[in-house]
Order: sequence, then C-alpha cells, then structure tokens
Amino acid sequence: MGYGESLDSPKSEVQCDNHQQTIPKTEGLEFSHTVRSQTFWVILAIFFLFYICLQMTMTHIYNYATDIGISSSVAATLISLIRGCRIMGRLAMGIVSDQFSTKIAVLICTLFIAASFLLIIFADSVSMFYIFAVVFGVAYGGEISLIPVITGHYLGLKALGVVVGSVISAACLGTAIGPLLSGIIFDSVGSYTPSFVVAAILSMIAVIFTLLLHPVE
Repeated sequence: MGYGESLDSPKSEVQCDNHQQTIPKTEGLEFSHTVRSQTFWVILAIFFLFYICLQMTMTHIYNYATDIGISSSVAATLISLIRGCRIMGRLAMGIVSDQFSTKIAVLICTLFIAASFLLIIFADSVSMFYIFAVVFGVAYGGEISLIPVITGHYLGLKALGVVVGSVISAACLGTAIGPLLSGIIFDSVGSYTPSFVVAAILSMIAVIFTLLLHPVE
C-alpha cells in the first residue's frame, strides 16, 4: 500500500517477492442488517443449544458416573480425557472446515454431541464411558473453534467482531443455563438420565438448525 493511500479504497495491493497480490475490500452486511437475517439467529441458536448441552454434561458427569457405580478415580479421568480430546477436536474440525466446508464441520460436531448423549444414557461399563468422553471431547473442542469461521462464511466480514461477540454471548448464556437446568431436573426426579435425554433432544434440534444454514444473499 502506498503512502497516503486511503484504507477505504475498494482494493489494496501488497507487493511481496516481486509478485502482486490483490486483497479485496471487506465484504458482508452491516450489523444492523445482519440481526434482521434468519441466518444470524440460526447460528446463535446452534451455539446456544450446543453450550446448554455441553455444560449440562460437564457439570454433572462426575456425579452421574459415581452414582451408577463408576469409581471416583475413573470418573475423574473422564474429565481429563474430555479436555484432552478437545485439542484433537479443534485440529480435526479445522481440517474438515478447510478441506470440505464449515457447515459440514459444525454438522459433525452437533451429530457427535447428540451421539455422545445416546452413549451416556445407555452406558453400563467403563469402556462406554471412555468412548463417550472421546466423542464428546472432539465435539466440544471442534465447535468452539468454528465460531469465527462460520460467522465469517455465512454473514461476511464487515461486522465480524460484533457478530462473533454476539454468538459467544449466546454460548455463554447456554453455559449458564445448562448446569441449572440439569440440576433442576435431577432435584425433581432424582436421576441425571432425564437431563441427558433432554440434552440429546436439544442437540438434535441443533443438528436441524445446522442443516438450515445458508449464506445471506
């Protein structure tokens, strides 16, 4: 970019190793238009539901495992395994997003989280709990890393900062609601199983919302 060139010009050029690369101007909707689009609210709903399900599980998985006879030491390793698999999920979903599409990566995460609840509902052995932890952890790590990518892809880059902030705020609201909802269900029926059934239903709704995603035109 030459000295004195306006940052508001439609295009700017960068000279690197004698090759000229043209960088297009930032495109997308203004935030005032973004909030009136269905896609914006669908993305918020996906991450809101996803994080309700995540925290319903993370807060109570230890108690659930010990309640059905899993030793406290094994139950504690489940949390560590989930956190370790989050790293694998972030890397794997990044590759899927780059090689295929962000929508496919988000769809895989929502399907994985739904499948993990089916596993935990019927888990009757330590090995099933470990499988649950791997599937759940991959989904957990993969989903959060896709927030900036999916918002930029479907809503453009012009209002990316405030849009990403809005999606993260929806996720944080889900994070606050999830443990409370699970605790209320447990206090009402004396079992964590119904809360995991609710989480499975909510995660399947998130799958449906993901399938409805389409770019704003």
